[in-house]
Amino acid sequence: MTEKYIMRITPIRRGPGGFAEWGTYRPNNEQIEVIQFIIHAHVEIIQQIVDIREQVATFTMQAESIKRLIQKSLHIQLETTGKMLVPLKKGMKA
Repeated sequence: MTEKYIMRITPIRRGPGGFAEWGTYRPNNEQIEVIQFIIHAHVEIIQQIVDIREQVATFTMQAESIKRLIQKSLHIQLETTGKMLVPLKKGMKA
């Protein structure tokens, strides 16, 4: 994430035995024979200031992939907070 920001993604569903599950399978509306996996997650955007962490935004959402979940989360937090955050590119250090 943009320097001094963290995106924490956690599962919100509980499955057999109380274990966390990331999502559910459902039929694809466009291709009936295809089963689609949908991720259900709780997303937190946190600002790290020295030794203090301040929550900037928190919400639950669903998406068809982790990549799409991150994209949608960044869009929602931009609309909510007005802060333009971007994920780090592969190979970059936090």
